[in-house]
Amino acid sequence: MQIDELLEHKRLLRSRIFELWLRVTLDAILTLRNQGVYAGQARSWIEDPENMFFDMVCEGMGHEPGRLRKWILRGKVAEPRDQ
Repeated sequence: MQIDELLEHKRLLRSRIFELWLRVTLDAILTLRNQGVYAGQARSWIEDPENMFFDMVCEGMGHEPGRLRKWILRGKVAEPRDQ
């Protein structure tokens, strides 16, 4: 599933607030994966166990936040597919 398809998925877009934090979460994951300029900040945001926004996004997609956090930080996020 492409990011645009994910963002258009009706079940995930129950609210504009959820959409905003989903986009922030996706940006943090991509920044961390690509080792962008703000990778350190992205890592800190994802690692923060009190980050209720990350937790809200994970739970909204049916994932346990702690497990998904570990999965992301271990570098399990797939490389982008060539278009």
